[in-house]
Amino acid sequence: MACILIPFEIYLVLRDRDYAINTTDQILLAEGNLAATNLQRWERGINETLHLVGTSPSIRRLDPRESQAIINETSKIFPHRSIRLWTLEGELLASPSKTVQVDKSYILNRPFFQQTRQGKSARGVYENCLTGGSCYLVSIPVFAADANPLTMPSAKPIGVLTSATRLEDTGADSGLESEVQHLRDLNSLTLTGKPTDTKNQYPSLQNKEFNGFEVLMVSKNGNVIFPLSNRNNSISLLSASEIANGPWGPMVKAAQQSSRRGEFK
Repeated sequence: MACILIPFEIYLVLRDRDYAINTTDQILLAEGNLAATNLQRWERGINETLHLVGTSPSIRRLDPRESQAIINETSKIFPHRSIRLWTLEGELLASPSKTVQVDKSYILNRPFFQQTRQGKSARGVYENCLTGGSCYLVSIPVFAADANPLTMPSAKPIGVLTSATRLEDTGADSGLESEVQHLRDLNSLTLTGKPTDTKNQYPSLQNKEFNGFEVLMVSKNGNVIFPLSNRNNSISLLSASEIANGPWGPMVKAAQQSSRRGEFK
């Protein structure tokens, strides 16, 4: 009897282990795909909002009063985004009511502003940002009402429109903060059969803390654009080489090698 029972118990252990691994794989793939879709939708939404604001006749006339009214209404919908309208010379024409003030020399020397003055959109994470700290910023050129850059290659911008979101607000602005909490609770319930307190369970590899759930948006060149948790905001401020050689390097490398179809590694 013992000779039959022991192998059978081993079989059960192996079967349960394989089931747990496969279940975990499926959960992580589903969560990763959902997070990626939400991040892409969020990033696309910021660009679409800026371009929608930028095509307004008032904005394209650089009308301070009417532009201010448009930005005030936009700020009610997106309170975490500081949208501002500038002249090419760095003069601020319109901004939300609570705005960190910067002088012309500061804005004119910023790489994203210089790039946008040339008619090219810019985006990225900046340590010394328009919000007074680190932020995710998108910048687009504003063209005059009679200038269409799609049909007029020689069209030159007359202004710059920027949207800056503090890094600590990106989770709330994107909606991922609540979505990830839901996924963590669901993950815990699926694997343990009972709800557990999963709040603030974020891994911090730089501090050798490996338990938890984190979401990162990684650019093709190896920069981290979006860490969900505030405790990992510092990753976004590192260069691609610093990230690659640090504890998050393997994660970022896996992200760079990912395809459109979700993969488990």
